[in-house]
Amino acid sequence: MNAFRKIFAAAAALLLLFSPGGEAETGEWLYRIPLGNWGGAQWIIDRDGNEIPAEENEANVPDDTEHDLYDLVDLATDEVRYRARIREEITRDEGGNTVIARSVALYDLAGNTLIDWEMMDYGPAFGEYIIRLDNDRGALHHVPTGRESYDGARYVTKLDEGKFLLIGIEGSLLGVVNGSGEALLGFPTPKKYESAYVWNEYIIASSVESERHVTHLLDGDLNELFAGDWIGGRHTIRDDYLSYGRRDENGVLHPEEGVVFSVSGASVEYYDGELAIVREGGDDVYYALVTREREEIKGGFSWLAPDWHYSDNWQADRFMGVLDERAVVIDREGNALASSEKLPNARVLSRVNEFYSYHGENFSWPSGLLAPNLELIVPAGRYAFFNAVSDPGEDAEDTLFFAWKGIGPLDAHGRHTVYRYDILDRAGRVVVDNVTEYYDVGPGRIALRRGFNIGLMDWNGNWVVKRSIFSNMLED
Repeated sequence: MNAFRKIFAAAAALLLLFSPGGEAETGEWLYRIPLGNWGGAQWIIDRDGNEIPAEENEANVPDDTEHDLYDLVDLATDEVRYRARIREEITRDEGGNTVIARSVALYDLAGNTLIDWEMMDYGPAFGEYIIRLDNDRGALHHVPTGRESYDGARYVTKLDEGKFLLIGIEGSLLGVVNGSGEALLGFPTPKKYESAYVWNEYIIASSVESERHVTHLLDGDLNELFAGDWIGGRHTIRDDYLSYGRRDENGVLHPEEGVVFSVSGASVEYYDGELAIVREGGDDVYYALVTREREEIKGGFSWLAPDWHYSDNWQADRFMGVLDERAVVIDREGNALASSEKLPNARVLSRVNEFYSYHGENFSWPSGLLAPNLELIVPAGRYAFFNAVSDPGEDAEDTLFFAWKGIGPLDAHGRHTVYRYDILDRAGRVVVDNVTEYYDVGPGRIALRRGFNIGLMDWNGNWVVKRSIFSNMLED
């Protein structure tokens, strides 16, 4: 049984190591299926199940010839300034144990050696500088002279007006330098900032004051513009706005305008300068679309979010939500553009490409599938969630869904311990059931593993070609 588990785990891990199938130089779609426990081996087949030897199709062979070479970009110009190469050698430590010794060398763009092999790492900086570091020490390194400065520097981030922020080994804010490596601000900073990162032209840094965590918004001169319990840039807070929390107050601020929108005892889920989505309550949650002046446009939702699928700018053109157990889509004025039938236990609505899925709050209920017009395709009850994979062709009808479902006994928390996929078409028809892993989808074909077999199926669930997962064990 342990051998089986290893094979299953390896197959899942290999999904991350290999790219999916694609068109070869001849234009024919090819499929790659990983083999065995360890990296490298792939089964390459065409749509008819004919095996393609790797040497006959170089486009399908992973290019590892320069996997150890990486670029160092000049942050001032965004152009490659240096190149570094990694070398790993098997050796023995002082105790006689076999270890891998990792060393790095630095080159200019012409291939001339600037720093010969050493057991260090290099990071990008600006001009003739790089970051040179090991696990517990870093510094700004001047390549032509070998001079090092700003001990403890690990990262460099570009600010505006030719200034650069130096971040320390543990993420602390060290200070600001110019393009010549001269200190402008900090070293040390007026206040100890334990972590920092650049947001647009500003810096978001954190400190501990009287045993309380505080987050600060700083400008490029390290002047404090705002402080709160937390500050962050969220995808749903648009343009140059930031979310913040300060005790019972949550809201949105602008670095130049200050606080532009705030609520007490609620959270701001979306803001674009004109409209906001406010969430109130705990178990009895209440979402509302409101104006910047906090006038309610439409409320009473158990879920409301921007529908970015149909928005081509930084303001959402429409919003999707659940109102009285019905999935709805509304415009910026609160007018209903589409509405579903009543969906028992529906609390949350999510995007699945141009389709939607609905489920209970916090994804705790099984999911159902809805068409783009919110017509019910698959009612909730059988599947935990859906993913959509479209055929690489242009025909929108060629869409398959991978529906995740629990099988077998439940654990002490009432959850399934084993999961499988059903593959559905856009009408909700099961094409293939109980799929263990899927690797690629092409025109009329699905590369997958089902039980102890791997291979290629057509879109009617028939094997085109298959082989046992055990067939490569001796080779591997």
